[in-house]
Order: sequence, then C-alpha cells, then structure tokens
Amino acid sequence: MEEAVQLVTLFIAVVGLVIATAWLFVKNRKQNMLLENEQKVLTLVAQDTELQTKLDNVCNLIEQQIPGAHCTVMIRDFKANALNVISSSSFPPSFSEQLQTIPIGDQGGACGAAVASGEAVIVADMLTDPRFQRFLPIINEHKLRACWSFPFTASNGDVAGTFALYFHTKRKTNPKELRLIQQTRELVGLVYAQHMERLRREESEEHYRSLHTYNPEAVFTLDTEGFFVQMNGAGTRMLELAEETVLGQHYSAVVKEEDRERTDSHFYTALSGQAQRYEIQICSQSGAVIDLDITNMPIVVNGKITGVHGIATNITQRRRDQEQLQILERSVEASVNGIVIADARQQGYPLVYVNPAFQRITGYSAAEMLGNNCKVLQGEGTDSRAIEQIRNCLKKERDVQTIIRNYRKDGTPFWNDLYIAPVRDKNGVLTHYIGIQNDVTARKEQEEQVAWHATHDPLTSLPNRSLLEDRLEQAFLFSRRYKRSLAIMFIDLDGFKPVNDSMGHSVGDALLKAVAERLQTAIRDGDTLSRFGGDEFVIVLPNAGSEADINEIAERFLFTIAEPYKVAGKELTLTASIGIAIGNDDLIDPRVLIQQADMAMYKAKRRGNNNFEWFTSDINEKVERHVLMRHEIQEALKHEQFSLVYQPIFDGNRKLASAEALLRWHHPEQGIISPAEFISLAEHTGQIIPLGRWVIEQVCRDMPQLKALGIPTISVNLSPLQLSRSRFSSDLEAILEAYSVSPSQIVLEITENVLVSELTNASNTLNELHRMGFKIAIDDFGTGYSSLRYLQELPIDILKIDRSFVNDVGEGKKYEGITRAMLAIAQELQLLVVAEGVETEDQLLFLKEHQCLYFQGYLLAKPMPLIDLEAFLHNRSVNA
Repeated sequence: MEEAVQLVTLFIAVVGLVIATAWLFVKNRKQNMLLENEQKVLTLVAQDTELQTKLDNVCNLIEQQIPGAHCTVMIRDFKANALNVISSSSFPPSFSEQLQTIPIGDQGGACGAAVASGEAVIVADMLTDPRFQRFLPIINEHKLRACWSFPFTASNGDVAGTFALYFHTKRKTNPKELRLIQQTRELVGLVYAQHMERLRREESEEHYRSLHTYNPEAVFTLDTEGFFVQMNGAGTRMLELAEETVLGQHYSAVVKEEDRERTDSHFYTALSGQAQRYEIQICSQSGAVIDLDITNMPIVVNGKITGVHGIATNITQRRRDQEQLQILERSVEASVNGIVIADARQQGYPLVYVNPAFQRITGYSAAEMLGNNCKVLQGEGTDSRAIEQIRNCLKKERDVQTIIRNYRKDGTPFWNDLYIAPVRDKNGVLTHYIGIQNDVTARKEQEEQVAWHATHDPLTSLPNRSLLEDRLEQAFLFSRRYKRSLAIMFIDLDGFKPVNDSMGHSVGDALLKAVAERLQTAIRDGDTLSRFGGDEFVIVLPNAGSEADINEIAERFLFTIAEPYKVAGKELTLTASIGIAIGNDDLIDPRVLIQQADMAMYKAKRRGNNNFEWFTSDINEKVERHVLMRHEIQEALKHEQFSLVYQPIFDGNRKLASAEALLRWHHPEQGIISPAEFISLAEHTGQIIPLGRWVIEQVCRDMPQLKALGIPTISVNLSPLQLSRSRFSSDLEAILEAYSVSPSQIVLEITENVLVSELTNASNTLNELHRMGFKIAIDDFGTGYSSLRYLQELPIDILKIDRSFVNDVGEGKKYEGITRAMLAIAQELQLLVVAEGVETEDQLLFLKEHQCLYFQGYLLAKPMPLIDLEAFLHNRSVNA
C-alpha cells in the first residue's frame, strides 16, 4: 500500500518537473528530449521493473541534463557495512567490478564519506583529496577528476546508499545543478524505498499481488446503480476509510456537491458503453479536498454492461503546480528586478518584452523600448570593458554576468547588476536572450565607502596603517628603481594625553585633526602622511634627499606642530618628538624603517621632547637587549631565579627599627644582575606586576622569621604601574590575609614620581591603603618632582632622603643646606625620616644633630639574605 503512495508522490514530483520545464523551455528541442526521458523514467517507476533498470534510466536522465556527468548509484549492504555499485550504465563493466564492497567512512572515498556523515560530499579534484588514495588506479584508468556524492535514505531514515556524479575535469557545483541533483536524489531514494517495499511484500504477501490491489492509482468498481462493489487499497487510503466502510456506498457520498451532476452524466454515459475521462473534486474522511482525474470504462460481460470500472489519479499536486506556474508568470510582472527579452535572430537584438520593474528603474516606457535595444542605457561613464565582455559572450551565445554603469532616461547614472542568458528553440537554435537587471547603486556606494574606511583613518581622513604599508611598498620600489633615498619619519605628540584626559576626547579629537591638517599642508608632493594610531603619525618620503634636507624637513614639522592651536575656544600648544630612519642597499622589508623610526622617536623623547633623532645601530642593540631580557625575566619568574635581601634600618642608638626588602636576580649565566638594569624594563613591559606580587608574597612568607628576629616592619617598594591597577588594594589585602600578615607590619615605599604619574590615581589609592593600616613612605625624596602640597595632602608617614644628598653632608658641601631643609620640613609636618646611603660616621653625626631619627646604609649594615641577617643580628646581640 505504501508503494502506491510513493508512486503517487513520484508521479507528482516528475510531472511537476515536466510542467515547469515545458513552460520555461517550450521551444527548446533539448528540453523536449529531456521531457521524453523524464516520461520514460516515470513510466518505468510506475511499472514493476527491476531496480537497476529504474536507476539506470534515472542516471541517464541526469547525465543528459548535466553535461559531462557520469552517474552511479551505490546501495548499502547493512550487514557488511559496505557499498556496492548497482547502477553505472555509462561506465564499462570493469568499473562496476572494482567498486564493490566499498567501506563506509573516509577510506571509502566520497561515497563512503557521504554515507558515514549523511551529508553530500563535493570533491572538485579527487587527485588532491587523500580520501581517494586507494582509488587512484581506477581514477586514472577512467580519467576521472571530480566526484559529487549525495546520500539518500531508506524509509526509516537510515542512509541507504549514494547517488554520485563523476566528471573528467575538475568541477564544482552551482545552485541550479544542486537543485536538480536534490530532486534526483529524492527520486532515487523513493525508487529505492519502493524497491525495498516491493521486496518486503513479495516475501510476506505474495498471494495478494494483483494489478487491482497494487495499482498505485485508486481502482474501483461500481454496479449499475453507482454503488461501490470493489476498491483497492490506494482508493481506501485516499478516502481515509476502511474497505468495508466504502463498499456498498454510492459514489455521490464522496463527490463534492458542485461536481455531482456532472459525475452522474459521465457515469451514465459510461453505462451506455462509452469510456469517459473527466476531472472532479472529492472529500476524504478528514475533509481534505482532492482533485482527481477519473477514467470510467464500461464492464461488459457476455455482451452486457454489468457496471463501471474506474481509475482515479490524484492530480492535486499537478493543479497546484499549474497554479504555481501562473504565479511565476505574474511574478515576472511583479518582480523588483528589471526583466527584458531580446530577439537574438534580428540585428541589434531588439527588445520584445520589458517588465514594469525595468520601466521603473530606467524611466523608459515599454513603448519606447520595444523594437530598440539596451544601448540607450549606456553613457560616457559606462565601462568599455564591461561592454566588450557582454559583446563577446553574446557572440559566443553564452550567458554573462557583470556590473555596469548605466543611465536612466533623465540622465542620472545607476549601477546595474546585469545577467544575460541565451534561450534556444527545440532544435537548439538561439532565438532570444533574457536579461535580468538589478539596481545595486546603494550597494556600490556602500562598498566604496567601506573600501575608503578600510584604508583611511575616519577622524583625520589620512591613510591608515593598511594604506601606509601599501604606499611604503610603492615608495620602496620607486626608490630602488630611480636610485633615490627612502626615509621614514615617526611623529609622536608630546603632552597630548593630559590634554585628552583633562579636556575630554572631543577636544583631543579636534586637536588631532588640526595637527593632521597642518602636517598635510607641510609635506611635499609625493610624500605620504598617515595616522599610525593614537597621537602618532608616520610620513613616507620616497625621494627624501640628503641628510641635511631631511633635517630641514623635520625642523619644519616641529615648528609647524608647535604653533598654538585654537580648539573649543581655548588656545593650546603641543610639541612633537620625531624619529627618522633611512633605507640603504641592504633593506629588504621597508616596514623595518617604521620600527627603526619608532625607536629613534623614543630616543628623542628621552632627550626632552620637541626634538628629532636619527636611528642608529646602538638603538637597535639596546632594543634587542631589552627583548632578550624581557624573555629572561619571564624565565626567571618561572624558574625562581629571584630572591630577596634585607637591609636593616636603625635608630639613633643603633637599635634595629625596621628593614627594607630588596630584589636580586641570580642569572644562571650572567650572575647577579642589578635591579637598575631590569626594573625599568619590567615596568615598561608590565612584568613588574607579577614581579611585585612575588616580592610581597615572599616578604609574607619570610615574615614569621623576620618577626622572630625582632624586626617589627618591612619596607616594600611599589611601582606606578602596580598602583594604577584598580584591584591593587584588594589583591594586596588578600595576599596578606592568606599569610596572616597584618598591614601594620608592611611599609609601602613609593617614589615621588608616583604622585604625579598620569598612570595612577595616587591620592585615592594611597588613602585607601592607609585606611587599611599600611604605612606609606616616600623613597628617594628630593630627586623627583613632588611638591610640598602632596606631602601635606596625602597620607605620608615616612620620608627617605636619597643617598645623593646624604653623600654630601658632614663636610660643609653644597647639599648640606638642602638636607637640613628637608629634615626641617619633615619635622614641621611630623613625618619620620630615614636617611639612605649612610656610609661614614661624619654623615651619621651630622644627621643626628639635625634630628634625623632613622638610618640605613653600609656603615650600619649592608643588604643580606635572610639567613645572613639572622647571623648578623645574633652576632650583634652577643657582642653587645
């Protein structure tokens, strides 16, 4: 019974294809031949023919519709979990013999992989796909390249086999072919399902076979009064009624009321001996309306008509397809795309049809265009290459797709995404061209805008990094070809960040635009100015000239940038630092010049801003050293190469008051590396964060021993970068809590520069730390840029006078007055003072006389590991 439904479905699907193909290509002989072959396939499907015969015809049909295709159908042996070819009519027998027992999976080529994944496998070139390694002999033997394999399923949803197409050339699919293949794959699947159902029935219901029972159409018999006396399963399924319910009922019970009178007429005419064919509508038990094509034939027994035999074909889908074709016709009229048809048999290809959308897009009416051609849409802005492309394809009778600039009747231009395809008659002779046009003006304008933004900085409209690299490559080739000097200037604005932060990004953006405009007017013809990022600009000079010429250009840029700016009603000034790099004969990658100029710029900044510097080899060596050391710092953290030493701090009676934790690096090859070499680099790279955390944690780990030695507090140095972290206070508190260390046991030392650093919010952070119980000390006091206001406003507990001032006291030297002043200020502000670098008794005496309370230096004790500190303090107590 299920086979009948499948046959109905197959019939409807193929008939739908036939109708659609006939409507679109009624004059095409090739398509008519395909229609005949499709009808043959339909006939074979409906008939009780062998599975291979059906599949061979399906394969032949698809091979005719896809040029160069050779089709096969493989059936899955579920027990052996392998594939076997069942249909390969366009290949020699030897091909089929070699494609038996193909494994499921990637080792089974495209078909094995398709069955394993349940998805189509498209291989444009089998020679480059490792899944075909074992099949190379057969591939080469039959000169095959491409393979498209599509799995089809059994009625229970299991993948039952594959429908595959092979080609002699590398090839990919297109949407049209995919749709056709999808329909064919479904047809193969249904044919397979029908075959399996037939096998099942042959085993279990062989005695019930008959044309009446297994006819895919509804077959019925009426007596002379019009009552059903017989109906096959297809009929009862269609009516959704049991056979015993149908038998004995009058046919009028299922016929729609409006068709009953006409049905009666045909029934009585059939009783008179004339066969009838007509269409009516009936209602199933569920109320579904079904369109039927009815054939009535008189039943003659011994010369007497004893009833009417009927066959009912469900044509519901066919009618829907017909309606769909009508919708397609109306859709062409309603399409938003312009559609035209040109007569290819006449010179100039005059138009014979234009749809309303074409008229709306171009402004030309149908009356104006019919009999003319589309040359009227061309103008001076139309690309001649696109026109030539169209002409060549028309000459070769091929389809063509291009985007061309056309003009409307009123002269306004528009971008036309144009597709032209040939239409042939049944003899294969070209008769017409169909053209489809789409106004893509908005898309083209958007693409141009996107392309501009991809290569330009939106704020300044200058070339961005991407375009800079392209211009640099062109300049490099120019300089090589014409033996000119190629130079790069890297410009960084001095002091821009404070302006941007304090006055807002809108003022900062306006200032950047003003700088860009000035530089643009100052550069020479042929030079390229680009915004590299933030407040950085790069200038490419492909014909830089001599060193003196380049210096003069740099001076001009510095002067230009330094002129006052009027932004948002305020007068602002800026300076710049410029790095210069120039190419030589050894230059291979011109982008290296940007890196070199960048390094030279940083050197200029270190020399005081508003300056320029040339790149030299020593800069590069230093950078390379920093890169290496950055890696080594990371390794040192990983392999525990860092350690702490502690330098005691004493009061005036040389009694131990505190100690300072100092970091040491024990390099496995270089020995001890001074903190002066790596601390500043670690701050620059951000490695100071994990390094500083390690120091604090190590101090916490050592704290029980330090406390046992009678050391109440330990000083730890902090960097500006650590204080800039928003979670620094909470992280520090968590570390101390984990080691049961009180904040009162830790003195946090910061330099004066931290107080004025742009990176930190020193006031809030220090106040928070002070509230938590930490003491705050200013380290190296006197060497930085702090003011007395910071000492008064911030929670500072301790001042540590830098060793440079301590070295010059006690002998009437020039710094004595400064040191006395610092001690007096500290006393006035009620701050504790620690003098660093005390190395002589004279220094100690001088500092005591001027009320300095605490001392640190080699005179008293040098920095030492914890174990040495323990011995040192033990010896002091013994000798006391």
